[in-house]
Amino acid sequence: MVTLFVRIGDDVHCLVLGSAHGAIPTYLAKLRTFNTKHGPFDAVFCIGDFFCAPRFGGGIDNEGLTDLVNGKLEVPTPTFVLSSPNVPIPKEVREKMESEGGEICKNLALLGRIDIPGKGVHVSYDSSTSPLNIADLEPAATTHILLTHAHPSIVFPSLPTASSSENDADLLLKHRKPRYAFSGASGVWSEGEPFGWPEENGGITEWTRCVSLGSVRGENGKKQRFYYAFSLNPLQVPPHPPNAVANPYLPSASTSSTSKPQNGKPADLNGLKDLNGAASVNKRKFEAMAAAEAEIVDYRWGGETKKVKKESIDTSKKPPEGYRCKVCDSSDHYAQACPEKLELDKAREKARETEKPPEGYTCRRCGASDHYVKNCPTRAEVGDTGGALPPDGYMCRACGSGKHYEKDCEIAARGRRKGGRGAKKEITPDSCWFCLSNPNIAKYLITSIGSETYLTLSKGSLLPLSSDSPTHIPGGGHLLIIPITHHPTLLSLPPDISLPITAEIESYKSALRALFRAHGCAPVSWEIARMSGRGGHAHMQVCAVPQALVDSGKVEEAFRQEGEAGGVDWEEELPGDAGKEREGNYLRIELPGGKVLVHNIRPGPPFNLQFPRMVLGRLLGLEQRIDWRACPEGEDEEREAAEAFKSAFAEYDPTLA
Repeated sequence: MVTLFVRIGDDVHCLVLGSAHGAIPTYLAKLRTFNTKHGPFDAVFCIGDFFCAPRFGGGIDNEGLTDLVNGKLEVPTPTFVLSSPNVPIPKEVREKMESEGGEICKNLALLGRIDIPGKGVHVSYDSSTSPLNIADLEPAATTHILLTHAHPSIVFPSLPTASSSENDADLLLKHRKPRYAFSGASGVWSEGEPFGWPEENGGITEWTRCVSLGSVRGENGKKQRFYYAFSLNPLQVPPHPPNAVANPYLPSASTSSTSKPQNGKPADLNGLKDLNGAASVNKRKFEAMAAAEAEIVDYRWGGETKKVKKESIDTSKKPPEGYRCKVCDSSDHYAQACPEKLELDKAREKARETEKPPEGYTCRRCGASDHYVKNCPTRAEVGDTGGALPPDGYMCRACGSGKHYEKDCEIAARGRRKGGRGAKKEITPDSCWFCLSNPNIAKYLITSIGSETYLTLSKGSLLPLSSDSPTHIPGGGHLLIIPITHHPTLLSLPPDISLPITAEIESYKSALRALFRAHGCAPVSWEIARMSGRGGHAHMQVCAVPQALVDSGKVEEAFRQEGEAGGVDWEEELPGDAGKEREGNYLRIELPGGKVLVHNIRPGPPFNLQFPRMVLGRLLGLEQRIDWRACPEGEDEEREAAEAFKSAFAEYDPTLA
């Protein structure tokens, strides 16, 4: 187990790659492409099996190994390889490192063989084959990135290399509590939902995202995503992820109720917390059940005897003979009433109110560095609904506001009042139409998959899939750009992943503009952002319209006229406001030429979610296709349309460049 530090400025941009399995020229070519399109990166980490054992995959050896050690393969940015416990380091590489002071070539080195100066982002990694003993590790410190060869089996129990119980990666993850945990042993891509680590005061300020990376060669003949790019600022407290799930390493109601007593004592229930760090409403019941297992009868749940209370001490009386105060050694008073202790307590309280935090400390509520969070003046501030005001970065999942907690949200309260058997359930990744982890989504409509997003034909396309489409684009020309991770709106993306996702969306939009231009068309894009207790999955729809309608001004005119008739008022987004965070729900239309119209969806009558389709459907003479459910193409026709679009888009596809 080794730790290192990476030099940073404000944000650090990192790229983590999975196994190369000896395909070194291809692997480094991909790295250079990523660095050009999405970088430059401050550091690149290679995990899994960088090299391959002799005769890997039926006769494939390490390709380009001689060129690598001779410096003929360019590595554009500092790159660090986590050695694999399964594959020995080739002899040529060992000799080169011995002669060059640890480097394999310029900008490429093994982790553990080179010291990276500076400090800021704390990286921990482990690739040893010996069993891990947590007691042997240095004290746990803030860890931003954890790199392991094996993946944590508790998080990824279904991966092919999963064990039936906790492994070393699980132990390290619990010990370090990193923001990101990467593993590459399985060679299979999988990304878990983020989960939090409650603090002693019940709040959560640290969140962990676990990622298992694939191999550049693929797995069992199938291509796997083997890269993950992200940005983080170690001095900023990460916001509450809207797609967070319960921490699998903390006791839950289901496990606490069956916890066995040890040494005659009831099971420890101090960790019984919900996702927000609040004590579970059923904690008393679980305490009673655990006490019953330990043969301690609890009168609150039907026991015959009352729980024995600890006898209180009257500190105003003189202690019995032989008693000595442990503070001042006096026999005249109890320790609780010791004058020296009371003075010391006052002094400590005063020091807590006036003491200045150490250099580098940041209050997680307001971002200031001159006071601790417990003394933050914003703690007493009241939100817009009368409850406590959340810290910066918090977002109510029901309405998108940062001025109150979800438990104090009026929209969430209305949803709870409407509850009962008919209440709508939260949209989770396994039931989301746009999450790739959902086995029921129509994956045959997907036409391109990038690092952070993917492109797919629309289910129930506004434009006909056949040659009858007024755009004459293969597949019609109505598509969706969807982030791979599950977040409710594009403007609510966490800062550490917003940059690469937004950049890739813009890359897809640019490619679609080029394709549409070749067919005499231009794109109209829109996002309908709705924040609710159910959650949702952000996406952007892109629909082609003939360039003649754009040139005549009829596209913008149609949106303005239909908006006036339907009570949809528009405001023009200024160029500098692109990406600006908005409160509440909104409809955002990007017109050809760059003009952006925004409508803020206010509480009241339900908003027509088909509004953009209605405007374009009437403009294009496709009124019968405004409702997507009225466009029931068969699966065979949809598959054919997807393949036709994929062929036409190939020369513009940024993932194939």
